[in-house]
Amino acid sequence: MFSNLKQLFNRSNKDLRKSVDAMYLALEMIGATESHITVIGPSSYKWLLTYISVLCSENVVVPVDKDLPDADLAYVINHSDSEYLFCATKKYEEFFKEHRDEYPNIKKFISFDKEEDEGDFLSFDKLFEAGMAALETNEKRPYYHTEVDKLKML
Repeated sequence: MFSNLKQLFNRSNKDLRKSVDAMYLALEMIGATESHITVIGPSSYKWLLTYISVLCSENVVVPVDKDLPDADLAYVINHSDSEYLFCATKKYEEFFKEHRDEYPNIKKFISFDKEEDEGDFLSFDKLFEAGMAALETNEKRPYYHTEVDKLKML
């Protein structure tokens, strides 16, 4: 059972696995392969889904404390080599829009609360839906169908 501020909802392991597969494909669609991906915000199902999906992919997850001061936030994100950033609230989205030039390596900002894509700022829901559609139509195969290069993992 997960809390989403005002509502509780259940997810089975099968549902979570399907969502992770869809999110993996969504990450590939935006070019996030072998990338460092920052996730910031309070705990939620979307945060957890992103975290697990990045862990299960060829990417590196960079979880960032939501309570970091702005200067520390910039330092951590910029020195982590992150290229993609998932943020949980409109507050973060507005902050990153105002300070876009301080994050030159970030290719895409994905907001859990955003409804429509806007330049480099993408809607998590739309991205997830695209990944789910690819999974449903079997256009792509999730990560577990690929062979792992064990030397790369060292």
